[in-house]
Amino acid sequence: EQLALDLKARLEGISRVRTVDINAAGFWFGGEKARDVTLTPDRDRLASFGLTSSDFAGIVGREVAGAVGRLCVRIFGRSDAIADRYARELGHGLQLTNILRDLRPDAQRGRFYLPTGELSRFGLSEQEAVFGSSASRLEFLAFQAARARQLLDNAGGLIAHDLKPYCAAEVMRAIYGNLLTRVQTAGF
Repeated sequence: EQLALDLKARLEGISRVRTVDINAAGFWFGGEKARDVTLTPDRDRLASFGLTSSDFAGIVGREVAGAVGRLCVRIFGRSDAIADRYARELGHGLQLTNILRDLRPDAQRGRFYLPTGELSRFGLSEQEAVFGSSASRLEFLAFQAARARQLLDNAGGLIAHDLKPYCAAEVMRAIYGNLLTRVQTAGF
């Protein structure tokens, strides 16, 4: 529990975060596994830095997903800049694939993890993006899937010359590439 409280304090120290809910991130409270860390960005503060909430979500997503990846590549014996970039790209691609896979169950829990700032470009609300049947919905989700695929492909391209240390991560990249294809084929 102290780890969760420390995380909460650190996140609240970021001037662009308004509130932090720490019922989350795999921490265990009283025998019950918590599921989510929810950050509510201070949109006005973000705007003063020229950032949108979508920019902020992307930064947080890359950093959270990349942190686990960076730890893993060190376990695999790598600690160079390419390994760190590989970890960020792969981690973000895996995370975005998970988000697309879990779109409806997450929405049923009141969660929407895709960049809300991009919804307006497609003329969608969060509800329409999850439960709608319009061509715009499919275009928006295909756009997100293409982003996930590009991240996965970018990661693979970084290490094409040196696959051996990344064997386990590359198996995961292949599995998630197939998962992304299945999610897209099923219509999200």
